Amino acid sequence: MLQSFRDNIRGVTAAIVIGLLIIPFAFFGVESLFVSGSSVEEAANVNGEKISRLEVDRGVEFQKQRILSQFENAPPQLLDDERLRGPVLEQLIQQKLLIVTARENGMAIPDETFNQIILTNENFQENGRFDNKLYQYQLGRLGFTPASYRETVKDELLANQFSAGLHISAFNTPGQIENFARLALQQRSFDYLVLNNKDVAEIKVSPEEISAYYEENRESMTEPDRAIVEYIELTPEILESAIAVEEEQIKARLEENPGSQGEAVTTWRLAHILIPKSKDDKQVKTVELIQQRLAKGEDFAKLATEYSVDFGSAESGGELGTFTRDSLPAGFEDAIAKLATGAVSAPVELESGVHIIKVLDKTDMVSERKAPSREEAVAQLKREMAVEKIPATLERLKEETFSVDSLASAAETLQLPVQVSEPFTVEGGSGIASFPAVAKAAFSDDVLKQGYASEVLELGDNHFVVIKLKEFVASHQPPVEKVSDEIRQVLTIRKAQAAVQQHGESILAAVRSGDDFAGVAAKESVTVSSKSGVTRFDQQVPPELGRAIFQHPSSVKLPLYGMATTLKGDAYVYAVREIKQGSIETLSEEERKGLRLSLSQLSAVREAAAYQNALEADAEIVK
Repeated sequence: MLQSFRDNIRGVTAAIVIGLLIIPFAFFGVESLFVSGSSVEEAANVNGEKISRLEVDRGVEFQKQRILSQFENAPPQLLDDERLRGPVLEQLIQQKLLIVTARENGMAIPDETFNQIILTNENFQENGRFDNKLYQYQLGRLGFTPASYRETVKDELLANQFSAGLHISAFNTPGQIENFARLALQQRSFDYLVLNNKDVAEIKVSPEEISAYYEENRESMTEPDRAIVEYIELTPEILESAIAVEEEQIKARLEENPGSQGEAVTTWRLAHILIPKSKDDKQVKTVELIQQRLAKGEDFAKLATEYSVDFGSAESGGELGTFTRDSLPAGFEDAIAKLATGAVSAPVELESGVHIIKVLDKTDMVSERKAPSREEAVAQLKREMAVEKIPATLERLKEETFSVDSLASAAETLQLPVQVSEPFTVEGGSGIASFPAVAKAAFSDDVLKQGYASEVLELGDNHFVVIKLKEFVASHQPPVEKVSDEIRQVLTIRKAQAAVQQHGESILAAVRSGDDFAGVAAKESVTVSSKSGVTRFDQQVPPELGRAIFQHPSSVKLPLYGMATTLKGDAYVYAVREIKQGSIETLSEEERKGLRLSLSQLSAVREAAAYQNALEADAEIVK
């Protein structure tokens, strides 16, 4: 399923889903097309507005695609539908709140905007023209009707427009900027010493201490139910090992791909200004005006932002990206064929409107096709043959493992190995148990209690498995002998940390009673280091020490003494000597702009989140 999903998300589907559905998910910080569900069944209701199960399913699959695009070998747990469903539903609720509020405040996206987006989207075009059959076909693949798709896109554009307005409306007073500069640019000077964690080899833990810890923590050491399963796995890689390739096949493959001396390839990086068609002479006048302003030397990108109705590219100065000859939008090739870098074309009239095209960059190169080696040809053939065998082998796997006492006979018939998993819990484990579907099936009644083999589970790209319980280990408390090494390690670390803490406390007690910081350090044979003019963003200071130094209010009496510990168990004992308030006056004009922008962005995020929380608090939400 995942492979077909990846295939379907490319091309047209990618432009539809990624380009449009990404708007609300990006706004709400989603750190993925539908699989099931109904557009009638409600998943939630927000102020009377329905969120259907189908919308949630689409969101889950969209999240999967986002994860797969960021992490090619994403852990199966990250792609589990049930884990994704809750966060996706929350994001859809937040989006719905914005949409409802925007409508209540009189905001709307006109049909003309939607129409223009669809008509100029090359993924809905055939030979450079909008193709209604292609459009409806692609929507059907995504579970949309033209009407529902129109409303979905308009809703998402509305949510995006409303959220952008919230961010743009944030502002800061001069006083806030001064206070922000005072804190952000504040400098602190301090001395510090490092107490390293005691060598654990020197720390002894007695049997009595281990027994006492065991008795005090019996409940937390209880091991959960665990299952061990035997399984037959089906993948192209497994099938490849049994495939023999004939010499004639290898020879034919090598002859198919003899390689070449290379071919010339030209790429263009383009920008355009799109002027909509009109029944009067408005279009002609607009084109003439743009040409006049270009002739005077005005910036193409600025004019694209001002005039172009291709909203997707207008905001980036009309830039469309880089194209090869085969991927050029229909009608563009003749217009730019003889243009040099930086040149602008004559107006190009197409179905979508009139285009004025600029060649931002042009690259001519020679691409070489390398003939595959014999080993590569064999690997290609084996892979292709294995993939071709998957459907038939899958059907036989289903037949052979239906209601069997053992997987051994099925494995022998299919010439597939029977493997055994490591013990795992209902939450999963390593290897095959890292797939949530396997853990869920292993602890189902059919497999766990009835002893049946599972159905054939689909785990990914041409990846299938059937499992059967081999051994069940019930929840129990292990004897102290089995966990004594783990307990000893815990107690050793605790003792080491306690020793460092006690050492630091003794130094703090001495300096707070009036002893000189450097003198106390000398007595302890510890080196004192000094830092001056350190800001809270200084990367040269250990993070634990930096956080501790700046956690104290600037009004504190100096010198100030304190201690910070690390995860490793080391400790820093410090003495703050000086606190110097920051000032915006010390910055250049460029730096001041950057500081004001940073504060503005922080305020925008904070205020938008507060507004969203207020909407949710006042809303009637039923899940």
